[in-house]
Amino acid sequence: MPDQKTNHHYVAQTYLRGFLDPTLEARGQRVIWVYRMGHRPTNKGTKVVARETLFYQMPDFPPLRDDTEDTLMKLESAASQPLRTLRSGNIRLSRAEKGELAGFIGMSLSRGPFLRDVSNANAIRKALEHTEDMVKPGVLESKLAEHGITLPDDVAVESLRQVSQMILDGQIHISQESKAWNIKVMYEVSSTYVNYFEKMRWRLLEAPPNTAFITSDNPVIVKDDKRRRLGPVNFSLTEEAEFRFPISRKFLLAGDYQDEPDDKLAVSPDSVSDLNTAQVARAYREVYASYCSEDLQRQIDDVHSQRPPLVPAPANE
Repeated sequence: MPDQKTNHHYVAQTYLRGFLDPTLEARGQRVIWVYRMGHRPTNKGTKVVARETLFYQMPDFPPLRDDTEDTLMKLESAASQPLRTLRSGNIRLSRAEKGELAGFIGMSLSRGPFLRDVSNANAIRKALEHTEDMVKPGVLESKLAEHGITLPDDVAVESLRQVSQMILDGQIHISQESKAWNIKVMYEVSSTYVNYFEKMRWRLLEAPPNTAFITSDNPVIVKDDKRRRLGPVNFSLTEEAEFRFPISRKFLLAGDYQDEPDDKLAVSPDSVSDLNTAQVARAYREVYASYCSEDLQRQIDDVHSQRPPLVPAPANE
Protein backbone atom coordinates (compact mmCIF):
# COMPACT_ATOMS: atom_id res chain seq x y z
CA MET A 1 0.00 0.00 0.00
CA PRO A 2 1.41 3.45 -0.89
CA ASP A 3 2.58 5.70 1.91
CA GLN A 4 -0.17 8.09 2.99
CA LYS A 5 1.86 11.11 1.88
CA THR A 6 1.92 9.88 -1.71
CA ASN A 7 -1.84 10.50 -1.89
CA HIS A 8 -2.01 14.27 -2.16
CA HIS A 9 -5.41 15.90 -1.67
CA TYR A 10 -6.11 18.92 -3.85
CA VAL A 11 -9.33 19.61 -1.91
CA ALA A 12 -8.76 19.50 1.84
CA GLN A 13 -10.36 16.64 3.75
CA THR A 14 -11.12 19.06 6.59
CA TYR A 15 -13.14 21.10 4.14
CA LEU A 16 -14.96 18.15 2.53
CA ARG A 17 -16.14 16.87 5.91
CA GLY A 18 -18.55 19.78 5.97
CA PHE A 19 -20.52 18.03 3.25
CA LEU A 20 -21.05 14.60 4.81
CA ASP A 21 -24.38 12.88 4.14
CA PRO A 22 -26.24 13.39 7.48
CA THR A 23 -28.46 10.34 7.02
CA LEU A 24 -25.55 8.00 6.38
CA GLU A 25 -23.47 9.73 9.06
CA ALA A 26 -26.15 8.85 11.61
CA ARG A 27 -25.54 5.22 10.63
CA GLY A 28 -21.80 5.54 11.16
CA GLN A 29 -20.88 6.14 7.49
CA ARG A 30 -18.88 9.37 7.07
CA VAL A 31 -19.20 9.85 3.32
CA ILE A 32 -19.97 12.48 0.71
CA TRP A 33 -21.58 12.02 -2.69
CA VAL A 34 -19.28 12.41 -5.67
CA TYR A 35 -20.71 13.42 -9.07
CA ARG A 36 -19.03 13.29 -12.47
CA MET A 37 -20.46 13.89 -15.91
CA GLY A 38 -21.71 10.62 -17.38
CA HIS A 39 -21.43 8.66 -14.12
CA ARG A 40 -23.85 7.75 -11.39
CA PRO A 41 -23.25 9.48 -8.05
CA THR A 42 -21.24 7.41 -5.59
CA ASN A 43 -20.66 7.85 -1.86
CA LYS A 44 -17.05 7.88 -0.72
CA GLY A 45 -15.03 8.73 2.35
CA THR A 46 -13.17 12.03 2.16
CA LYS A 47 -9.85 10.19 2.39
CA VAL A 48 -10.24 8.84 -1.16
CA VAL A 49 -11.84 11.91 -2.76
CA ALA A 50 -10.13 14.76 -4.62
CA ARG A 51 -6.67 13.27 -4.50
CA GLU A 52 -3.93 12.34 -6.94
CA THR A 53 -0.76 10.37 -6.43
CA LEU A 54 2.20 12.72 -5.88
CA PHE A 55 0.21 15.68 -7.20
CA TYR A 56 2.49 18.17 -5.43
CA GLN A 57 5.77 16.26 -5.66
CA MET A 58 8.66 18.15 -7.30
CA PRO A 59 11.07 15.44 -8.55
CA ASP A 60 13.91 17.91 -9.17
CA PHE A 61 13.92 19.11 -5.56
CA PRO A 62 15.63 17.40 -2.58
CA PRO A 63 13.16 15.82 -0.10
CA LEU A 64 13.67 18.51 2.55
CA ARG A 65 12.56 21.22 0.09
CA ASP A 66 9.79 19.18 -1.50
CA ASP A 67 7.38 20.00 1.33
CA THR A 68 4.27 21.36 -0.37
CA GLU A 69 1.94 18.72 1.06
CA ASP A 70 3.21 19.41 4.58
CA THR A 71 2.75 23.15 4.07
CA LEU A 72 -0.82 22.65 2.91
CA MET A 73 -1.59 20.49 5.94
CA LYS A 74 -0.31 23.25 8.24
CA LEU A 75 -2.51 25.76 6.45
CA GLU A 76 -5.51 23.49 6.88
CA SER A 77 -4.75 23.06 10.57
CA ALA A 78 -4.56 26.83 11.10
CA ALA A 79 -7.91 27.31 9.34
CA SER A 80 -9.72 24.49 11.13
CA GLN A 81 -10.86 26.54 14.14
CA PRO A 82 -12.30 29.51 12.22
CA LEU A 83 -13.92 27.03 9.84
CA ARG A 84 -15.57 25.29 12.81
CA THR A 85 -16.72 28.67 14.13
CA LEU A 86 -18.43 29.56 10.87
CA ARG A 87 -19.96 26.11 10.55
CA SER A 88 -21.54 26.59 13.98
CA GLY A 89 -23.35 29.63 12.57
CA ASN A 90 -21.10 32.25 14.18
CA ILE A 91 -19.70 34.88 11.80
CA ARG A 92 -17.64 36.62 14.50
CA LEU A 93 -13.99 35.86 13.84
CA SER A 94 -10.94 37.60 15.22
CA ARG A 95 -8.74 39.48 12.78
CA ALA A 96 -6.16 36.69 12.98
CA GLU A 97 -8.79 34.00 12.38
CA LYS A 98 -10.15 35.86 9.36
CA GLY A 99 -6.63 36.10 7.96
CA GLU A 100 -6.03 32.37 8.49
CA LEU A 101 -9.28 31.46 6.78
CA ALA A 102 -8.62 33.91 3.94
CA GLY A 103 -5.34 32.06 3.39
CA PHE A 104 -7.22 28.77 3.25
CA ILE A 105 -9.75 30.16 0.75
CA GLY A 106 -6.98 31.57 -1.43
CA MET A 107 -5.22 28.22 -1.48
CA SER A 108 -8.51 26.41 -2.16
CA LEU A 109 -8.77 28.55 -5.27
CA SER A 110 -5.27 27.78 -6.53
CA ARG A 111 -4.28 24.29 -5.37
CA GLY A 112 -6.30 22.04 -7.68
CA PRO A 113 -6.04 20.57 -11.18
CA PHE A 114 -8.03 23.40 -12.77
CA LEU A 115 -5.49 26.16 -12.10
CA ARG A 116 -2.62 23.81 -12.92
CA ASP A 117 -4.11 22.89 -16.29
CA VAL A 118 -5.00 26.52 -17.07
CA SER A 119 -1.49 27.67 -16.16
CA ASN A 120 0.10 24.97 -18.30
CA ALA A 121 -2.18 25.84 -21.22
CA ASN A 122 -1.27 29.53 -20.89
CA ALA A 123 2.44 28.68 -20.82
CA ILE A 124 2.05 26.64 -24.02
CA ARG A 125 0.04 29.43 -25.65
CA LYS A 126 2.77 31.95 -24.90
CA ALA A 127 5.42 29.56 -26.20
CA LEU A 128 3.46 29.15 -29.43
CA GLU A 129 3.16 32.93 -29.80
CA HIS A 130 6.93 33.17 -29.41
CA THR A 131 7.39 30.35 -31.94
CA GLU A 132 5.19 32.19 -34.45
CA ASP A 133 7.68 35.06 -34.31
CA MET A 134 10.60 32.70 -34.92
CA VAL A 135 9.39 31.77 -38.41
CA LYS A 136 9.16 35.39 -39.54
CA PRO A 137 12.07 36.58 -41.74
CA GLY A 138 14.98 37.92 -39.69
CA VAL A 139 13.39 37.42 -36.24
CA LEU A 140 15.23 34.20 -35.41
CA GLU A 141 18.58 35.68 -36.43
CA SER A 142 17.88 38.79 -34.35
CA LYS A 143 16.99 36.76 -31.27
CA LEU A 144 20.09 34.60 -31.58
CA ALA A 145 22.27 37.70 -31.83
CA GLU A 146 20.47 39.31 -28.90
CA HIS A 147 21.38 36.36 -26.69
CA GLY A 148 24.91 36.00 -28.05
CA ILE A 149 24.23 32.65 -29.71
CA THR A 150 26.21 31.77 -32.83
CA LEU A 151 25.16 28.85 -35.02
CA PRO A 152 27.72 27.19 -37.36
CA ASP A 153 26.02 28.14 -40.62
CA ASP A 154 22.83 29.25 -42.34
CA VAL A 155 21.73 25.63 -42.65
CA ALA A 156 21.58 25.33 -38.85
CA VAL A 157 19.51 28.53 -38.62
CA GLU A 158 17.13 27.26 -41.27
CA SER A 159 16.84 23.90 -39.51
CA LEU A 160 15.84 25.68 -36.32
CA ARG A 161 13.26 27.68 -38.25
CA GLN A 162 11.87 24.45 -39.73
CA VAL A 163 11.52 22.97 -36.24
CA SER A 164 9.57 26.07 -35.20
CA GLN A 165 7.26 25.58 -38.18
CA MET A 166 6.76 21.91 -37.31
CA ILE A 167 5.69 22.98 -33.81
CA LEU A 168 3.18 25.42 -35.26
CA ASP A 169 1.88 22.74 -37.65
CA GLY A 170 1.31 20.34 -34.76
CA GLN A 171 3.94 17.85 -35.93
CA ILE A 172 5.92 18.48 -32.75
CA HIS A 173 3.99 18.91 -29.51
CA ILE A 174 5.24 21.02 -26.65
CA SER A 175 4.20 20.74 -23.01
CA GLN A 176 4.81 22.37 -19.63
CA GLU A 177 5.88 19.63 -17.21
CA SER A 178 7.71 21.49 -14.43
CA LYS A 179 5.88 20.81 -11.18
CA ALA A 180 8.14 23.30 -9.43
CA TRP A 181 6.76 26.00 -11.73
CA ASN A 182 3.21 24.77 -11.05
CA ILE A 183 3.78 25.05 -7.30
CA LYS A 184 5.24 28.55 -7.75
CA VAL A 185 2.14 29.66 -9.67
CA MET A 186 -0.11 28.06 -7.02
CA TYR A 187 1.50 30.09 -4.24
CA GLU A 188 1.56 33.31 -6.27
CA VAL A 189 -2.12 33.12 -7.20
CA SER A 190 -3.12 32.21 -3.65
CA SER A 191 -1.12 35.08 -2.18
CA THR A 192 -2.69 37.56 -4.59
CA TYR A 193 -6.25 36.58 -3.76
CA VAL A 194 -5.70 36.32 0.00
CA ASN A 195 -4.95 40.03 0.11
CA TYR A 196 -8.33 40.76 -1.48
CA PHE A 197 -10.41 38.21 0.45
CA GLU A 198 -9.14 39.30 3.84
CA LYS A 199 -10.22 42.92 3.30
CA MET A 200 -13.76 42.12 2.15
CA ARG A 201 -16.99 42.21 4.12
CA TRP A 202 -17.95 38.58 4.80
CA ARG A 203 -21.50 37.27 4.92
CA LEU A 204 -22.42 33.84 6.23
CA LEU A 205 -25.33 32.58 4.14
CA GLU A 206 -27.50 29.95 5.82
CA ALA A 207 -29.52 27.46 3.79
CA PRO A 208 -33.12 26.88 4.94
CA PRO A 209 -34.30 23.45 6.15
CA ASN A 210 -34.55 20.73 3.50
CA THR A 211 -31.97 22.43 1.28
CA ALA A 212 -28.19 22.10 1.17
CA PHE A 213 -25.21 23.78 -0.44
CA ILE A 214 -22.92 21.74 -2.67
CA THR A 215 -19.26 22.18 -3.57
CA SER A 216 -16.73 20.95 -6.12
CA ASP A 217 -13.09 20.36 -7.02
CA ASN A 218 -12.93 24.06 -7.97
CA PRO A 219 -14.95 25.54 -5.10
CA VAL A 220 -14.02 29.25 -4.95
CA ILE A 221 -16.03 31.46 -7.29
CA VAL A 222 -14.74 35.00 -7.88
CA LYS A 223 -16.95 37.44 -9.78
CA ASP A 224 -15.87 40.91 -10.88
CA ASP A 225 -17.95 42.35 -13.72
CA LYS A 226 -15.98 45.61 -13.80
CA ARG A 227 -12.69 43.73 -14.06
CA ARG A 228 -14.11 41.81 -17.02
CA ARG A 229 -15.17 45.03 -18.73
CA LEU A 230 -11.67 46.45 -18.34
CA GLY A 231 -10.21 43.64 -20.41
CA PRO A 232 -6.61 42.35 -20.32
CA VAL A 233 -4.99 44.92 -18.03
CA ASN A 234 -2.61 44.29 -15.14
CA PHE A 235 -4.48 42.02 -12.77
CA SER A 236 -6.34 43.55 -9.84
CA LEU A 237 -9.81 43.05 -8.47
CA THR A 238 -12.09 46.08 -8.42
CA GLU A 239 -14.60 47.39 -5.89
CA GLU A 240 -17.26 45.26 -7.62
CA ALA A 241 -15.47 41.99 -6.83
CA GLU A 242 -17.23 39.24 -4.90
CA PHE A 243 -16.38 35.69 -3.88
CA ARG A 244 -18.51 32.66 -3.01
CA PHE A 245 -17.20 29.67 -1.05
CA PRO A 246 -19.47 26.91 0.31
CA ILE A 247 -18.14 25.80 3.71
CA SER A 248 -20.71 23.13 4.59
CA ARG A 249 -24.04 21.77 3.48
CA LYS A 250 -25.67 24.43 5.70
CA PHE A 251 -23.47 27.49 5.16
CA LEU A 252 -21.81 29.38 2.32
CA LEU A 253 -19.34 32.21 2.85
CA ALA A 254 -19.70 35.25 0.59
CA GLY A 255 -17.40 38.27 0.36
CA ASP A 256 -17.77 41.74 -1.15
CA TYR A 257 -16.48 45.30 -0.72
CA GLN A 258 -19.55 46.75 0.98
CA ASP A 259 -18.50 49.05 3.82
CA GLU A 260 -20.47 47.13 6.43
CA PRO A 261 -19.59 44.70 9.23
CA ASP A 262 -19.47 40.95 8.65
CA ASP A 263 -22.90 39.42 9.18
CA LYS A 264 -25.10 36.36 8.83
CA LEU A 265 -28.05 36.03 6.47
CA ALA A 266 -30.72 33.37 5.96
CA VAL A 267 -31.33 32.82 2.26
CA SER A 268 -34.24 31.38 0.30
CA PRO A 269 -34.42 27.96 -1.36
CA ASP A 270 -34.20 29.72 -4.74
CA SER A 271 -30.96 31.41 -3.66
CA VAL A 272 -29.51 28.05 -2.63
CA SER A 273 -30.49 26.64 -6.02
CA ASP A 274 -28.86 29.56 -7.85
CA LEU A 275 -25.65 29.30 -5.81
CA ASN A 276 -25.50 25.54 -6.40
CA THR A 277 -26.01 26.05 -10.13
CA ALA A 278 -23.01 28.39 -10.14
CA GLN A 279 -20.99 25.74 -8.32
CA VAL A 280 -21.91 23.12 -10.94
CA ALA A 281 -20.77 25.47 -13.69
CA ARG A 282 -17.51 26.19 -11.84
CA ALA A 283 -16.67 22.53 -11.16
CA TYR A 284 -13.78 21.23 -13.20
CA ARG A 285 -14.40 17.48 -13.07
CA GLU A 286 -16.29 16.65 -9.87
CA VAL A 287 -19.14 18.00 -7.76
CA TYR A 288 -19.52 17.04 -4.08
CA ALA A 289 -22.79 16.99 -2.16
CA SER A 290 -24.30 15.69 1.07
CA TYR A 291 -27.08 13.89 -0.76
CA CYS A 292 -27.75 11.63 -3.74
CA SER A 293 -29.88 13.21 -6.44
CA GLU A 294 -30.72 12.14 -9.97
CA ASP A 295 -31.80 15.73 -10.70
CA LEU A 296 -28.37 17.05 -9.70
CA GLN A 297 -26.68 14.40 -11.83
CA ARG A 298 -28.79 15.39 -14.85
CA GLN A 299 -27.94 19.04 -14.28
CA ILE A 300 -24.22 18.24 -14.18
CA ASP A 301 -24.50 16.12 -17.33
CA ASP A 302 -26.31 18.91 -19.16
CA VAL A 303 -24.05 21.77 -18.06
CA HIS A 304 -20.73 19.96 -18.45
CA SER A 305 -21.59 18.46 -21.84
CA GLN A 306 -22.70 21.79 -23.33
CA ARG A 307 -20.22 24.28 -21.88
CA PRO A 308 -17.07 25.24 -23.80
CA PRO A 309 -13.83 23.67 -22.50
CA LEU A 310 -12.66 25.33 -19.27
CA VAL A 311 -9.10 24.76 -20.47
CA PRO A 312 -8.81 25.46 -24.22
CA ALA A 313 -6.58 23.19 -26.29
CA PRO A 314 -3.38 24.70 -27.78
CA ALA A 315 -3.86 26.45 -31.11
CA ASN A 316 -1.66 23.90 -32.93
CA GLU A 317 -3.84 20.90 -32.00
